Amino acid sequence: MLNLEKFQTYPVIIVPAYQRADSLHRLLMSLNNAAYPTKEIQLIISTDGGASEDVIDVAETFHFSHGNKHVIKREENLGLRKHIIWCGDQTETYDSVIVLEDDLYVDRYYYHYAVNALKFYENDERVSGISLYAKRVNMAARLGFEPMNNGYSAYFMQTPSSWGQAWTKKQWADFKEWYRTADLDTVTNNPRLPAVLKRWPDTSWLKYFAVYMIEKDNYFIYPYLSYTTNCADAGGVHMPEGTQMYQVPLGAYNRPPDKFSFCKPDESAVLYDSFMEPAAEEIYQRFDLSPNDLEIDLHGIKSLSLLEKKKYVLTSKKCHDPIEVFRLGFKPIEKIILDPEASYEPSSGYSDYIFLAESDNIESEKRPFYHQMNYYSYYQTENRYFYRRYILHLIQKLMNKVWKL
Repeated sequence: MLNLEKFQTYPVIIVPAYQRADSLHRLLMSLNNAAYPTKEIQLIISTDGGASEDVIDVAETFHFSHGNKHVIKREENLGLRKHIIWCGDQTETYDSVIVLEDDLYVDRYYYHYAVNALKFYENDERVSGISLYAKRVNMAARLGFEPMNNGYSAYFMQTPSSWGQAWTKKQWADFKEWYRTADLDTVTNNPRLPAVLKRWPDTSWLKYFAVYMIEKDNYFIYPYLSYTTNCADAGGVHMPEGTQMYQVPLGAYNRPPDKFSFCKPDESAVLYDSFMEPAAEEIYQRFDLSPNDLEIDLHGIKSLSLLEKKKYVLTSKKCHDPIEVFRLGFKPIEKIILDPEASYEPSSGYSDYIFLAESDNIESEKRPFYHQMNYYSYYQTENRYFYRRYILHLIQKLMNKVWKL
């Protein structure tokens, strides 16, 4: 028996589509193969202006076997940001929405997870949305990501999800109230917005939502078991060449129905900030410091100007006269800080260590990226092979330029 409390109305599924007909077909087939609590599910396929004929044909000929399907064919090209904003705006009509871009693939129990999470957090002022996707990559740090287990079905992160997300009417309305007065300069100049997001084009809705959560000190919830995966097929607006980097494991199709348990942000031992750095109260208590005194920068990607706003830092950047030193040894990365056996004597030079120090004692803005890659990889020989191949690739590019001269 599914752990499912019925909504007054079930969330509508909205699929924005544009140019990738094969991707759209694959997603729609996975929607048909999923489990639902009723045969009255609403599916909207919204094709943007200029969508290919193949995409429109896939949308119109698809038979949704779990409810009603509606296809919207636009004359005007909204672009990705306006299109997703329109998807969120449908909460005014349907109370809650699940948004799935066309290059995603859903797990069998994705809808049940979304409904349970939406129901649990519908009145929580600190939760701004529900992610169906379980992150395994920290794009800001260009490293792998492993969240610590908090004993529940999901954890909290100050990063919005764009690879399968759900919103209630209240969650979306709160964002839209903020969004009406937001401008691009305010967004890109926010010091807590990671640099990689600042470089994204103005067509990105996600960086706006990220700054909204930063300013409100709110969170998305993320599942430990992913209920979508991102195929990132070629032809996307922001990843035209495609990549397999964002594929994540999904559960077995024939497994028993999942059971869910959730907690409030104040009850969770696992929180992450906008840089995907651990920010749970337990870490600050470890040093008897408050968040106003300590900036956590385990990946070494926060700017010096941001770090210097706090008296103390916990960083992988090189520091002199550290108060305490930790070696990259345990996983996930915050376990290194919380486990007293993780502490080692300081090493000389630039190495794979994390330093607790006064922010004035930071010596270098660089971070030990190669050592961090080794820490996150379970097969370090892959990194050595990658670097050899990459260096050879750069040499070959340089020689080709010389030959052309």
